[in-house]
Amino acid sequence: MARTSNKESIKEQASPFVFISSTILIVLFVLWGIISPSHLGSTAETALDWIIENFGWFYMTIASLFILFGLIVAISPFGKLRLGKDNDRPEHSFISWIGMLFAAGLGVGFVFFGVAEPILYYSEQPPGYSFSLPEQGGDAAEVGLRYGVFHWGLHAWGAFSIVGLTLAYVQFRKNRPALISSAFYPLLGNKTDGWMGKGIDLLAVISTCAGVATTFGISALQISGGISFLSPLENGIPLQLSIIAIITFLFLFSAVRGINKGIKRLTNLNLVLAGILMFFVLFAGQTITLLESMVTTLGSYAANVVSMSFSMDPYSDDGWLGANTIFFWAWHMSWSPF
Repeated sequence: MARTSNKESIKEQASPFVFISSTILIVLFVLWGIISPSHLGSTAETALDWIIENFGWFYMTIASLFILFGLIVAISPFGKLRLGKDNDRPEHSFISWIGMLFAAGLGVGFVFFGVAEPILYYSEQPPGYSFSLPEQGGDAAEVGLRYGVFHWGLHAWGAFSIVGLTLAYVQFRKNRPALISSAFYPLLGNKTDGWMGKGIDLLAVISTCAGVATTFGISALQISGGISFLSPLENGIPLQLSIIAIITFLFLFSAVRGINKGIKRLTNLNLVLAGILMFFVLFAGQTITLLESMVTTLGSYAANVVSMSFSMDPYSDDGWLGANTIFFWAWHMSWSPF
């Protein structure tokens, strides 16, 4: 796609207020966690419980509306609209583009929870299910796999697609800065260039940092657990901080190098490694059972996705939805600006 120069882009999008304000707020939040982690934990838990209790219905509804809106756009004449100038053509191959979407949109969270969720939901079953183990282990396993796919399927990409489509449209079609506030220009007009737009961008930065922090924490725990299992290194804070430092360096290196020289190359390497892992698990494990599980889970997901999307279980108070489904919807939404 046609692009402005790097200097012009930075100058156009830079906002000292957003940068300084978000930095101060994030540093204060981190210091809170360092000085009093127990107080931060209890406060965050209280806030999370309040949000789930009062706005859980909103998360469940809006996540499904994202999918519906995306489908309507796709099958309508708007689906043929090029997200760029009329003469622009894609810069990257389809495989590299898909790889970058998965690496940036799901990445290590998908790798971690792709294994963890089916196991967790096998023993701690979703609302409406009460299989006795091990007698009904097969049914429990099917439900666990289905909810694992549910949390990383259409709803995740629904949230990503809304923000991605909007940013692409306003940036490349309307020549607006690649900022979340630009999406509100048709509603707010020039107010997006003032304090209102800066407030929107500030919220987007903090949201993205929260999502990235969650992913960093999960990835550090996963990688450190694997390293400590395969080596004499202890699975503790020093190892986890070292892993986070390495991941941060790779992220900054790829970002500074740009899409073609940094992100794209890491993505292609990531695709190769992911492909090797997939084929190893498929052929070194119980191949037929895995293939049958894939087909069964896909059919079960397609048959139950609507009921799962709108199942709030208001007559129970076990907190399963808040700790799982609503958590994932909020997490995906926080990553959508990224």
